[in-house]
Amino acid sequence: MAKQIVSKPTLLYTAGSYGGLLSRIINNAPPLIAETYHSKNLDLQYTLPTRNDHHLVSENDIEGRVIKITYDNNDISLINRNKWHKVKDHLLEQSNRSYPNNPNKEIYTMAIHVCDLLGATLFKSIEKKETIEFKFKFFTQDLSAWKYQFGKIHNTLRIPFNNLTIAEHYDCFQKGQEIILNKHRDDNDDIAKSYKLGKKYYSVHHNHYNEDYFNQLIWIGGNNGW
Repeated sequence: MAKQIVSKPTLLYTAGSYGGLLSRIINNAPPLIAETYHSKNLDLQYTLPTRNDHHLVSENDIEGRVIKITYDNNDISLINRNKWHKVKDHLLEQSNRSYPNNPNKEIYTMAIHVCDLLGATLFKSIEKKETIEFKFKFFTQDLSAWKYQFGKIHNTLRIPFNNLTIAEHYDCFQKGQEIILNKHRDDNDDIAKSYKLGKKYYSVHHNHYNEDYFNQLIWIGGNNGW
């Protein structure tokens, strides 16, 4: 017999932190081999619809239960890669607006995202003890960690949980994210350079974005890989 659900939660997460996958698994959607997991036709049995401001709103401003994906600074490189790997058109549009005549405009735009992630605190931790925390690093751990961590969420929400289904999700995740994870390990493309540049930029200028500052740093660091 299925367990009785406890009030449907709201999912909060920053771009690139696998919020769509978390939603699919909690809602017992079929496993999917894909680079992105969002679906307008997802049957939301156990969560509320994803908010348009899921990456901006504080859990303190939401009534009812909240599940939040948190990250630490060691996760930022992969989160940055996830976002820009999936929104190439948005990258071109945003970089053309920000630095239209700069040959490094896309690297600078991605580096700004890195600085924002480094400086932001909203998703570094939970704000209320009632919030259910799911750490970004859980997604990159092994199958036993998936079973344990997703099992905890399902148990808290009193919704059905199946170890075999989680194993299928895990297998599909490894296949669907293979290109992203391999490039993350290679660490030598423009997205990797943007992370290194963003880290250096934030250490010097924080979130005070200026094209001249970027130009100076990329010239200084050119032989060092950013």
